[in-house]
Amino acid sequence: MNPLPQRLTALYGFLGAGILIVGCILLPIHSYRESGGAGYSCLNHFISELGRPRSSPLFAVFNAGIVLGGLLIAAFMWGLGQLYRTRLGYAAAMAGVLGGLACSGTGLVPINHLMPHLAIAVLFFHGAWIAFALFAFVFARDRQNKLPRWLVLPSIATVLAFAALLASPLFAGHVALEAIQKKHFVRPEIWPAALLEWLVLAAILLWLLLVAGCLLRRTPQA
Repeated sequence: MNPLPQRLTALYGFLGAGILIVGCILLPIHSYRESGGAGYSCLNHFISELGRPRSSPLFAVFNAGIVLGGLLIAAFMWGLGQLYRTRLGYAAAMAGVLGGLACSGTGLVPINHLMPHLAIAVLFFHGAWIAFALFAFVFARDRQNKLPRWLVLPSIATVLAFAALLASPLFAGHVALEAIQKKHFVRPEIWPAALLEWLVLAAILLWLLLVAGCLLRRTPQA
């Protein structure tokens, strides 16, 4: 990969992660208020709730951040695949692009449109974990040391975070999010499904920053 595309790909990763952290977490989380005055907690609130108009004054910022962040992640994944130029690398990149576009889709169709939002979210979850799993193999089989092989470890950790969320009998995302819509819903103090979803997001953000950082430090090759 030539220097400019390589640095541009790294920039996509940093910007994607940065937009998600600032626009989708730090800004909207502090202004979130439910009808009873309760604030937001990562222990018992799902991420998509930050895009719900009736509780999140900055819902538009959150949803726009999800859309833009997803597009940048898709571009980053495609650029990362170009670095390896193997069938496995391209397959990982395509799964990553699918996951990134589906991420953007959850911002275009926010939680107040519950069922289509959930359908797109499922597409994101499955596209994303497949991408991270394939990139783990890409890093492990890289004999030219294009990027450090230790990136296999955060890749596997991210896949395990997805597996914990998707395999948990407590997940039942549609049941949980439908329950939230009910008028007299009593939210548990700790909701394992919501906590696992935040764990997945943290793993994704760490992976993006680590891989983008390694890509930026890599000596460009023609």
